[in-house]
Amino acid sequence: MLRKTIAIFALITALAGCASSEMGRPINYAKLERLTLGVSTQETVKEFFGYPQQIMYPDNRTIYKYRYLKTSTSSHTRHAVDFVFNHNQRLIDITINDAIDLESIKME
Repeated sequence: MLRKTIAIFALITALAGCASSEMGRPINYAKLERLTLGVSTQETVKEFFGYPQQIMYPDNRTIYKYRYLKTSTSSHTRHAVDFVFNHNQRLIDITINDAIDLESIKME
């Protein structure tokens, strides 16, 4: 009985050490080559990257924000890209950034 308890405790400890948290989907930056400024639309971006985690509407623009965060005891991965559209829903800017806004999110 004691051996079984020790084995279960060791397994739980090992699994906890390998635990990781993940938010969003990894961003495939190679798909950016398929987009064209002034031509690609909001629907085109959704086809390639899925629905954005956040949509903002500053001024006369729309911004789609895509974020990915994976943390574990040994590593920390962040991906972020913003797509900016004009009032005609045409892509006017793509910004790859360091996803610093993910620092405030608490991972469970």
